[in-house]
Amino acid sequence: MEVVYQDLALVSQLPVYRNIFLGFEKRRGILLDKKTMKNESKRMLKEFGIDIGT
Repeated sequence: MEVVYQDLALVSQLPVYRNIFLGFEKRRGILLDKKTMKNESKRMLKEFGIDIGT
């Protein structure tokens, strides 16, 4: 597993799950698979004991 450090300067306009997958976005066809990225992000953050209040 790789770690992407959440930094306000990373891409502040994007939600946390998009910053986590930046450059490695999950896709369903040509569309972003936001549901999968959100679920995987929640799982990863929980594994590290990080609560971002979602």
